[in-house]
Amino acid sequence: MGTRHGRRARHVRRPRRRLRARRAAAAPRPSVPGARRRPSPPHRSRGGTVDLTAPGDPGFRLNGRNASWTIEHDRVVVEYADSPGSPGLLRRIGVRTVPLVALSGVHLATGEGCPVLRLELRPGADPYLDVAAGQLRPEHHPYRLELDREQTDLAAHHARTLALHAELNPDSDRPCATYLTHAADPPARLRGYDGEAWLDEDALRFRWNGAASEAKQRAGDTVHRYAEIDRVEWVRPGLVSGHLRVVAADAAPTAPPASDDPAALLFGLGLGGLTASLLFAAALAVRTRTATADGAGPPRAASTHPAADPGRIAAAVRALDGLVADGLLDPADFVRRRDELLDRL
Repeated sequence: MGTRHGRRARHVRRPRRRLRARRAAAAPRPSVPGARRRPSPPHRSRGGTVDLTAPGDPGFRLNGRNASWTIEHDRVVVEYADSPGSPGLLRRIGVRTVPLVALSGVHLATGEGCPVLRLELRPGADPYLDVAAGQLRPEHHPYRLELDREQTDLAAHHARTLALHAELNPDSDRPCATYLTHAADPPARLRGYDGEAWLDEDALRFRWNGAASEAKQRAGDTVHRYAEIDRVEWVRPGLVSGHLRVVAADAAPTAPPASDDPAALLFGLGLGGLTASLLFAAALAVRTRTATADGAGPPRAASTHPAADPGRIAAAVRALDGLVADGLLDPADFVRRRDELLDRL
């Protein structure tokens, strides 16, 4: 009886094992680099790529080692890896949304045999790039995507897609009058080597400490109104170097050394670190440009688009036709895009 009861118990447990197996098979699988995480629309190609997405398209997610890009019809959403090995600057920034009108091009390189994509933005489109002025190391660049070797073809395809968007924008080589991307909230105060800075509603304020030079001590605490600031100068922090300086519109052509300038805060010895100082400087640049655009200074001339270049339009139509031939663009989308281009002539 015990043996028969044992066989009956095993017989009862078998369906449960099969049920667990079916549930495990139906569970979502972890994502892999380059895989879609969102439902694909019908016009995606067999290879999983999409080109020139239409409004309402959920976009294509390109997963890299340091970040992921979701390419939509009018923007690229950048999400940085939130892991201990990721740069603290990017983890602090979190997410960036780049409208395609901010692009001036796309750079594709191969590092150690692996593709690396980098968005090239128009001058003045992004406050971080504007303030950093080329001083960021590659691993700190906010629009750089490191991919795996097997994603080389996928990277080349999306580089062509984004480059085409930039090429079709008549303003792609023009500086931006306003920032087209946002800046993350800065630290409430920025501590430097010889003082501290903070942002009020309408002005930047510096307060000096005992390490400040005699020139700064004599000048006392300083106030710099956003509307009177012409530009923000940020020099990358080092062990005993780096500073944040504001330059007024009526400033002398030659500025004094940052150590003696009451409009400059020194970094160094662990004070004024990369993440805190760049976030602070970018937020200051946004407030400065906003205050200038709100009425201080001469009005900006309205932007006028040059007449469409027939050769450029023809090249774009040929590029679209090539995408259809490769199976990367739906014929109906090709007709719509072609008509939009021809309407510019």
